[in-house]
Order: sequence, then structure tokens, then C-alpha cells
Amino acid sequence: MQCHRSYIVNVNQIEYLEGNQAVINKEKIPIINGYKEDFLSKFGQV
Repeated sequence: MQCHRSYIVNVNQIEYLEGNQAVINKEKIPIINGYKEDFLSKFGQV
């Protein structure tokens, strides 16, 4: 799922969310406002 113009992530690999960032393998991936609502709704379904 796209969360930023430069990133596409697999929501099954996300360890947790921290503010406007998803954490995968201790790396913080930004979630921009344009994708945030859709991203959070999909993440909540996992």
C-alpha cells in the first residue's frame, strides 16, 4: 500500500505506527496526509 510518494509498504510487515510514521524493521516510513486516511483504514483491517 502506498503511504508516501517514495514508499510502498506491505501492511502485514508493519510493527507499529508512531505519529505519522509506520515502523518496519526499526525503520520509520513517513505517511503523508494525502494517503493517511486510506492507509489507516487498511492498516486497521489487518
